[in-house]
Amino acid sequence: MTTGRNALYPEWSPDGRWIAYSAVTRAGNGRTASIWIVHPDGTGATRLNHPEDGAYDFAGPYNPGTGRIAFTRCARPQLLRNGMEPDTCGVWTMNPDASDQRPLASESEQPAWSPNGRHIVFASARDHAARIRVGADEQSWIRQVYVMDADGSNQRRLVAADSNDGWPDWAPGGTVIAYETTAGDFSVPATVAVINADGTCRRIVSPRLTGRFDAGYHTPAWRPGGVAARLTC
Repeated sequence: MTTGRNALYPEWSPDGRWIAYSAVTRAGNGRTASIWIVHPDGTGATRLNHPEDGAYDFAGPYNPGTGRIAFTRCARPQLLRNGMEPDTCGVWTMNPDASDQRPLASESEQPAWSPNGRHIVFASARDHAARIRVGADEQSWIRQVYVMDADGSNQRRLVAADSNDGWPDWAPGGTVIAYETTAGDFSVPATVAVINADGTCRRIVSPRLTGRFDAGYHTPAWRPGGVAARLTC
């Protein structure tokens, strides 16, 4: 379908005719990432947007009803005086032809639509709740899971925790959200948590890994079809 190793984050269109993805290319003295679409048979590859040099657009899912694409747009960060790296990413939406691009949430990324297309769940470091204390990201703040309406209004954090949370995914039925969670000091491998869409009844569902720090459970996704029942506390 694509060649090389520069294709990231594929997402099916609701009608199954297209796959959106990001392609990383050289631009000036650096790199950039833009969003493309292609037919499942590899034909019709079309570039949707042209971010500035040093900027990255990462493809996200299509709205199941309207077809709008939610995506992450990031600029190249510059370290702050306190040594922290600001989160230059934001959640945007656009039409399938790249028109009507709208910024919805700053310091945010990894959007996913609710099954009815009325809400978006995403990860954000905006609260600066705690600092990642180990590894290549130790100049960054931990991320937490948020929900907002499709137009960017009513943004709210689902749960306050000292863990680094991300890659949320809405369950069929719309009552439960799964996401990846890791201790801020990375003292245990990544696990998968689930929570009700109203922020209640959070729990870990992946088996615990002991004695392994090179493995974990990442980027959860739900099986199509069926409905996940609301969690009981």
